[in-house]
Amino acid sequence: MAAAYLLLDSLTDPVLWDTFKRETLDAAQDTIGVRPRTVTAVRSLSGQIVSDPVAVRERWAECFEQMYQVDPLKVDLDVGSVEIPLPDPRISEDPPSLTEVRGAISKLKSGKAAGICVIPAELLKAVGEPMAQSLHAVLAAIWQSGTVPPDLLRETIY
Repeated sequence: MAAAYLLLDSLTDPVLWDTFKRETLDAAQDTIGVRPRTVTAVRSLSGQIVSDPVAVRERWAECFEQMYQVDPLKVDLDVGSVEIPLPDPRISEDPPSLTEVRGAISKLKSGKAAGICVIPAELLKAVGEPMAQSLHAVLAAIWQSGTVPPDLLRETIY
């Protein structure tokens, strides 16, 4: 591990870094048999070959500038066929009905682990109408008072 830190520290020196790159390329050439190619010439916009390093860099800069330059889309939108969405329907402020409580009980998934209240969905479904009426009475009282009992906040029902 210490050797790795020494290597990293030595790579901050430009001379040692150039030596490291040269040795790495030599090792790659020995392994692969070919030295990586470097681009020494490119074609200009007019089609002529440019080999001057400064001109090559400028041509690459032009190429990337053209590649990343995006014109806005020129599409005419037909707004005549666009439908304006209607606002969301008003939410009822009435307490939940007995039918809604029955529907909620029937939608509970069976076979799932009971929550903190330790009442499985199967039990709520098995008791049927008496359970729906009891839950409806509790929910209606909570709705009218506007406060939730602390036991229900912790999801514990005794």
